[in-house]
Amino acid sequence: MNQKPLISIIMNCYNSATYLKEAIDSVFAQTYSNWEIIFWDNQSTDESAEIFKSYKDKRCQYFYAPEHTTLGEARNLAVMKVSGEWIGFLDCDDIWLPEKLERQIWVANEYNSKSVIYGKMKLISETHTINIKRMNKKYEKQVLPSGEIFLELLKDNFIPLSAGLIYKETYFLVGGISNKYKQAEDYEIFIKIARIFPIYAIQETLIFYRLHDRNITIKQAELNYIEALDIIENLKIEGEYPDAKLRWHTLYILFLFRRLFIIRALSYFFSKGSLLDLIKVFYQSILK
Repeated sequence: MNQKPLISIIMNCYNSATYLKEAIDSVFAQTYSNWEIIFWDNQSTDESAEIFKSYKDKRCQYFYAPEHTTLGEARNLAVMKVSGEWIGFLDCDDIWLPEKLERQIWVANEYNSKSVIYGKMKLISETHTINIKRMNKKYEKQVLPSGEIFLELLKDNFIPLSAGLIYKETYFLVGGISNKYKQAEDYEIFIKIARIFPIYAIQETLIFYRLHDRNITIKQAELNYIEALDIIENLKIEGEYPDAKLRWHTLYILFLFRRLFIIRALSYFFSKGSLLDLIKVFYQSILK
């Protein structure tokens, strides 16, 4: 008998051949096997399609996009093809640890969850090693918020999309991933879900998140802050959570200072910032 997959793994691909085999192999190495892969090829021109099609397994389904779209739209189009009750997004340059899915399904059953189960990440890179060791020590010590985490999530984006497992009905209930955003689309959907449901954390590393030239450019990093601020603005929660927007303004100011955009940073600080909050956030994010 053909068993319907419980988990649908979505791999959105656009010219991702470099690390693709490692990502796919990490799915086949899972201790939990009731899954399918929905591979959405956003009109790649490299060897990505050939690499994926080399896996002769009925659980692997290949789809070629009729037109090239933004990543957010591509994710939603891929979700329309899933059969499972849960959705996991695996970016083509990340790696899942073998027990990721098994641990997440166990926690989902333990808490009777129909929202999101997520865990910790560890940074890896062949070329960008600066500060990675320090950052990984910070992530190892960090206790992830679990349960009613909406307030914590308002102040920081700490759920990597590849580390989460999302209940399909909940994904559709909140309207899926917005096509509006290019960098913070994952933050927006987790915010929307956390506002309604508890989200449960696993205090263990579940994924290796890879840093490379295509995902650490200054332009992309700055866009994360700009889009996060837009997401907070659109929530219209000033009266309930007045500190959330101020914290994101402060994080953006610190980013500008770090990149030596001094004039922009000072201008933004005098229009949006708070000296007390700047000191607090600087201490929390730099000195700890």
